[in-house]
Amino acid sequence: MILKKLGKMKASEFLLKSITDNSEVTPAKKITELDISRRQTSDLKKSDFFNLFFLLSNFLNENKEKFHIVRFGEEFEVANDLDIMEVRGSCFDDMKIITGNFVGTFIINPERFIKDLKFKSPVTININSRFGDRFLKYLIASSEGFLGMEDFGGVNKDNSSLMWLLIYYWKIKLKKALSLGLYKEYIFQESKERIVRGRIDFAHIHKFVFEKKLYCRYKEYSYENEINSVIKLALEKIFRNYTQFRSELLPFKRIFDELKIVRSSKGEVLNSYYFAYNEVYKLSLMILENKFFNVGLDREFDAILFDISLLFEHRIRRLLLENGFTINTKNEKEFTIPNGVGESNVYPDVVIYHSDGTVSVFDVKYKNFNQSMGVSREDRFQIVSYAALYGHKYKIKECGIIYPRLGRRKVLERELKICNERKIPFRVLFYPIATDDGFVKEQIKNEEEFMKCFVE
Repeated sequence: MILKKLGKMKASEFLLKSITDNSEVTPAKKITELDISRRQTSDLKKSDFFNLFFLLSNFLNENKEKFHIVRFGEEFEVANDLDIMEVRGSCFDDMKIITGNFVGTFIINPERFIKDLKFKSPVTININSRFGDRFLKYLIASSEGFLGMEDFGGVNKDNSSLMWLLIYYWKIKLKKALSLGLYKEYIFQESKERIVRGRIDFAHIHKFVFEKKLYCRYKEYSYENEINSVIKLALEKIFRNYTQFRSELLPFKRIFDELKIVRSSKGEVLNSYYFAYNEVYKLSLMILENKFFNVGLDREFDAILFDISLLFEHRIRRLLLENGFTINTKNEKEFTIPNGVGESNVYPDVVIYHSDGTVSVFDVKYKNFNQSMGVSREDRFQIVSYAALYGHKYKIKECGIIYPRLGRRKVLERELKICNERKIPFRVLFYPIATDDGFVKEQIKNEEEFMKCFVE
């Protein structure tokens, strides 16, 4: 049975726009027709669409370690154990796509990924931020110092999300690679020397009588090589076509400006110390070739993912530090609890150490806050365990949970009783996300108001 009109959008629009993090979506209620691209020669069956997502979700959850998952500093290297995507239902009509804290883009070659599907070209699927692209870019800009401006434009309209993510990921990898020093490799040089250097070229030995110099061939380290040449060309292309990246990448560009372009067949780093440059080189080629990821006849799948929950937590912690609060080091091993076979470390997201010796303990949750049910059972138990553990060593000033939310909302306040019957203020705080056109300015104001929720 071929899918007829079921809703308001085409499948291609659905795949790029309708799936967001921490959401549950039913494709059958949204899609008008299954025409993944204009190059499609025939309609797709409902079963094809369902099978694609069903197999994709299983593949994603089983192979997370193989994907490009962007992290934000060593303290956020802990992997997210939650599923990237879950598909429920037995067919297209009752299919539900459920997402968690990951956002990003997947490129799939369905003909290799699933046999007998009628997809004629690679398919792109986005998981977008439920608060919009501006919020995701603001988090990255403020937490990583990458885009320090309100103008996020300048990227090709058709693939802005793809190229923006690719360039951002490339920039992170380049920065890490350059921390090892600019890549250098041996090259052969020839010159006339008064003393032996390397090997003598005996074909010119007869000239020694007249010139008093030897023709020598020797190896010498050089920064002018294929790897650096491709990186330089990628930098130049970004500067021409993606102006919003210029200020951040200018120091990198200056490093490469003085190098000459060298063409060779060698495009692989063999020195283990510089292995980080291999990925930078491959990403640079993709930028030069206007490719997101190399999905084609020889590759069936690739993805780039952001764990936005870690990014959101990073922003909260950074705000507290910028406003003069003393907080815990992430993943600080201060307390443990028994797990039956040993001890497990306890890692609260935020512990504020006050000048009077008290502490405030908060957990940061990127998930949706349930208006009718409140804080989930699991999250309640988690914050209670944190308060109980820290209460043995410190006096707890307050504890609570922080959620993101569109617009401003009043703090929810209650009291929590633990072990010694002492009452501890329990507060649910909402990090407000701007909805106005002037997003950055409004968000800065929101954060100023948000910081007033914390007591010294």
